[in-house]
Amino acid sequence: MNQADRPDVSTAAQPWAAPVLIGICTYRRNAELDRLLADLASTVEGRYDGFAVGIAVADDNPDLSAREVTERWSEAFPLGTRWLGVASGNISAARNALLDAAVEAEADLCFLDDDEMPDPAWLHELQRVRRSSDADVVIGSVHRRFPADAPNWLHELPSALGVTYPDGSVPEVGITGNALISVSWLRQSGLRFEAELGTTGGEDVTFFNTAKGRGANVRYAANSLVWEIVPPARSTFSFQVGFEFRTGVHIARFSPDVPVPRLLARAARDMSVGVVRAAAALPRSRGVAFTHLGRAVRGGGIALGLLGLRLDHK
Repeated sequence: MNQADRPDVSTAAQPWAAPVLIGICTYRRNAELDRLLADLASTVEGRYDGFAVGIAVADDNPDLSAREVTERWSEAFPLGTRWLGVASGNISAARNALLDAAVEAEADLCFLDDDEMPDPAWLHELQRVRRSSDADVVIGSVHRRFPADAPNWLHELPSALGVTYPDGSVPEVGITGNALISVSWLRQSGLRFEAELGTTGGEDVTFFNTAKGRGANVRYAANSLVWEIVPPARSTFSFQVGFEFRTGVHIARFSPDVPVPRLLARAARDMSVGVVRAAAALPRSRGVAFTHLGRAVRGGGIALGLLGLRLDHK
């Protein structure tokens, strides 16, 4: 969405908006967490004057060192900040701590990741779609932002993580990088993130798939934009290949409604078409070539995932 098209959310609190607890899981990213909280404080002050927003940080650092960072911003938000000492090494436990905090605070829960920066209108857009569709859960869009000095081919990649959907539609999958969940639905459903997936990944996709299976009204806010700030260590060929491979493994594992023959056919098609198109595109653009190569690698991940391969969460 262009800047000129963004809604004006600089007025006082919207009369229909419930209190919102912004929930952030953090692990060994204190500097990134501090950057995010500073940005959120500026957003609330400048764009949501009087809007009832608070922060909850699930600290999964082994030394629980995010407490000082969290408490530093306690005066910046109308509902203050809550530090939750988890230190479990299990992302599901950290996410469940945030669910509990939202229910205790009687506030809707908005998930963000500690390595992200939201667009100023991101929360307004989540709330707008929730209001217009009476949704229980609203999923927003997450895009990657690579370092300025990253290889040129990385800047040529599509920025969106995963698939995007029409505004207000029902998304096929949901992730916690940008999501708003009604506290009334949380309390009624009692849904939790699965502990056994907390070290392998896929716990968020499974959570939202289960929510839909239990009748939750899940919608997509196309104009709610959050940027994942990709660090230099992840701005490499090897990491991006690994990301595509893990994505394929997770597709195989967390697509229970898709028949195995259909997934196998997709894996074969992605591997063959991806390799051919990558080779054809390489002389013109390494970024386009990698996009097709990523499809091939993802297909390989699907195939091995169907054979039982499991990967630890990264």
